[in-house]
Amino acid sequence: GTNAAVVGAIGPPTAATAEELGIDVDVIPDDADFESLAEAVVDAAVGGVEVDESTSGT
Repeated sequence: GTNAAVVGAIGPPTAATAEELGIDVDVIPDDADFESLAEAVVDAAVGGVEVDESTSGT
């Protein structure tokens, strides 16, 4: 994606337009609705975060 952001597109046509404009799309949900897009972006963002368990307080 752009910088450290996770970029999502609601469907392939939107992703194609974004990529034509030079925006790298990281996530396209299976269902073309906002809820699916939001879930996919959050999953991608959280999945990309490494947690240092030695500093988690446990």
